[in-house]
Amino acid sequence: MMILAGICSAPLGPRQIAWLAATEARVKSTMFMITGFKEVKMLGLAPDYMHNLQKLRLTEVELGR
Repeated sequence: MMILAGICSAPLGPRQIAWLAATEARVKSTMFMITGFKEVKMLGLAPDYMHNLQKLRLTEVELGR
């Protein structure tokens, strides 16, 4: 995703690169949780994953400011 953004637009600043990396990390983590949600629920890890996703989102928002 970051490569495509760099090709299609003006050069990215370091803050935007950090924000895109944080967004990509959050999306990957969300996708991992959704694809394995049955296992996550069976192991009782849903609260841990939700807490982790919330921390990733907060980091993303902070970097986007």
